[in-house]
Amino acid sequence: MKASTLTQLYWPTQCQNKEGYIIGWSIRGFVCCIITVLDLPLAKIENTLKQIGEKVEVLGIVSAGTQEPQEAIEKRAVSDIWFSATVESNCIRLMDLHCCGYRYKASAHIIFYDNSKVNIDTCNMLCPEIFYRKLINQPQKLQKMEPSTLQLVCNQINRCAFIEKRILTKLELEPPPAGKWSKSSFYSGCVVIMLIFQVLGEFILAIYNFKIPIIQKGISDLPIKSKLFWHLSKRLNILSTWELNDMAIKPKYPCPYLARGFVNDYLTSRAIVMQAVFDWLIGIFLLLLLHHFASDTLLVFHTLGSTVHIEVLKSEITWLMGLPAGFKPNEALDNTIGKNILILIDSWNYVTTFLTKFEPEIVQLFAIFGVFGVSFQTALLSDLVDFCTLHIHYIYVFVGQVYSLQIQIIHSLCRLIIGNKKNVLKGRIDKGDYSVDEILLGTLIFTGLIFLYPTIAMYYLCFVSIWLSVQFVQTILTFALIFLNHFPCFLLWAYFIYPTYFTRSVYFEMVQTPINVYFPTNYMKLHTQKVPISKIFYDFTSRLKLVAANLLNFTIIKNILLGTQIPKISHWEF
Repeated sequence: MKASTLTQLYWPTQCQNKEGYIIGWSIRGFVCCIITVLDLPLAKIENTLKQIGEKVEVLGIVSAGTQEPQEAIEKRAVSDIWFSATVESNCIRLMDLHCCGYRYKASAHIIFYDNSKVNIDTCNMLCPEIFYRKLINQPQKLQKMEPSTLQLVCNQINRCAFIEKRILTKLELEPPPAGKWSKSSFYSGCVVIMLIFQVLGEFILAIYNFKIPIIQKGISDLPIKSKLFWHLSKRLNILSTWELNDMAIKPKYPCPYLARGFVNDYLTSRAIVMQAVFDWLIGIFLLLLLHHFASDTLLVFHTLGSTVHIEVLKSEITWLMGLPAGFKPNEALDNTIGKNILILIDSWNYVTTFLTKFEPEIVQLFAIFGVFGVSFQTALLSDLVDFCTLHIHYIYVFVGQVYSLQIQIIHSLCRLIIGNKKNVLKGRIDKGDYSVDEILLGTLIFTGLIFLYPTIAMYYLCFVSIWLSVQFVQTILTFALIFLNHFPCFLLWAYFIYPTYFTRSVYFEMVQTPINVYFPTNYMKLHTQKVPISKIFYDFTSRLKLVAANLLNFTIIKNILLGTQIPKISHWEF
């Protein structure tokens, strides 16, 4: 008899009361994973296992009494590892452990795991591309090339149901599976539509990125950045991810305990398809809605955009050129700025007058984009808002540059008056040696700019507020695009419908059982911990935080106060 040894048996709970030969894998040392227990002749079982070819072997026997059959005794003498067990009080009791014919004095841990097959179909389980899952929650010391014993056990447990099905089918104890799973006609139709969209999208994107050979310039080099083409590029990248994962195998016999790596690829491809389908369905709904209520839609747009209408802007400029709220600006500067803005507004009026008669056609064109999905309509709406407020942008840039230049000059003259100057080379403030005439001239210029400051600030305050309202609309559209592209609604639904595929790690629970005086044994049950629901929203919330961090920071406030240009939110990429 050899020295005392610890052995671990991972035992399916469905086989606690079964008698027969123990079928499973010898993982490492005295750690074994049991697949099932079969009450059949040993020769028939071994012949079937050879045909299966999965390195599955007979690891022992569970008998009703202490006496084993002769074939089991002969097998025990030549086996690398052999367990003898009995069933008492609906519980497995180990009696002996033999290795190469030698009996070992050992203690054991029997760890029960649930190997029942999931009765619900898992083909509708959805997972977005941003959700990744490991087999178990590995600490840093397990991050090695060679897998740990627990990892090997988890891999084998995940395959137990599939191997058991094959063994029972070979032994004709279960009917053969109905056949290889084939994709449904609905899914095939979605695939065809996505392939057509991919070819069309790549063709359009190629035209957008094409550069004329002589000047090496193209549509993409224009100063106006299109949110629609950016969204098209993102959607094509998602489709390439779908192509890489489309051939992933569907989990036919899933174990409800431990997640497997190949499931992620399968779920990713189905998630992309379902995301495109729902995007398309909402887009078709909006297409029909806009088609039947085109006039009402135009009325809504005119009402919401009333603040940037030409006549409204002209009345505001005329009011500013007078005595706004009793304030008396510098008349010459006020008229100069106001007339230049009115010239720009009148120039833009020619464009809007020409396009006004095409408003119904523009609404219908916008509705037609619902064929590609509501996300494309949202991106197109962002481009339309940019185009319709182009005059506001240029007026804001013009007034902002004048305001910013005045602020910089006033700041420099303040340094001159107190006797300082900026060292541009060393990036610091040094003492300046100024004459009385220089200080006097600087003081005169400073006084004039201070008196002109309220007039310029009046125009700047007016148009920066209008521009911020436009950016507020673009912010809402940006959040809408993030929601449509990254909100894990299907994953959230699947989190509650199919919780077995959202496991993070495993833990063991001690089970109270009668004491085994023949073979010291501890009984445990293997459980898994679910992934926190917050992990499902990780990518979605991280993108929202990124947008919020870009919006709510000191740089934006600094740009508003100093007159520097606020970047367009529609040009941000998330």
